Amino acid sequence: MKKIVAVLLLSLVWANANEIKEISSTQKSKKIELKKEIKAEKKSESREARKAREARKDKKREVRETRKEDKTENRYERWTQSQEKKKERKLKQEENKQEKWSESKKSREARKKAKI
Repeated sequence: MKKIVAVLLLSLVWANANEIKEISSTQKSKKIELKKEIKAEKKSESREARKAREARKDKKREVRETRKEDKTENRYERWTQSQEKKKERKLKQEENKQEKWSESKKSREARKKAKI
């Protein structure tokens, strides 16, 4: 009798152990699946983040390039304006020289006439 009870108890223990093993294996597989899903989500998030980062870098690069282009255009425009101003100044100086020369010539002629 004791042997039968012991065998029955052992069989119950084995059955419970097998059930526990099955439960733990299913739980492990569920955990593994969850981990895989989490990794996949992280990868997709990292891809999205990488894409967003690259987009920001591209925008910054475009802004930098347009600034460079604007700077060179502005530099050329300023240079051409300064050249024009220089020409105008030279023309004014030349006109002033001519006026002064003509005035001094007139004054010389007037002095000559006054002496005579």
